[in-house]
Amino acid sequence: MTDGVDALLALLVLAVVMPWILTPLARRAASDRKEGRDGREPEIAGLALGDLEAQRDARLRELAELQIDRQLGKLEPSRADALERALRAELSAVLDAIEAARARTR
Repeated sequence: MTDGVDALLALLVLAVVMPWILTPLARRAASDRKEGRDGREPEIAGLALGDLEAQRDARLRELAELQIDRQLGKLEPSRADALERALRAELSAVLDAIEAARARTR
């Protein structure tokens, strides 16, 4: 009888602990997909100038946070380099879109 109770207790603990462990990982993966870090450029075509500027500001903040994380040793150097390259590519695309949007309004 105690084996059944032990197994039930173990399943209960797993049911409580696993979402606590997996939720941050799922959020990170969803964030990476949303922000185009899975190898795709972010969807910026057709965005209004204000939205493009918000995208620019977000990428600049992310780059600043990345530099802080790099200095604190929170990331492996190769991972930090890859993230920086991706963010700079996204920022470049957004800046090009901003320039094009401003040229259209002139």
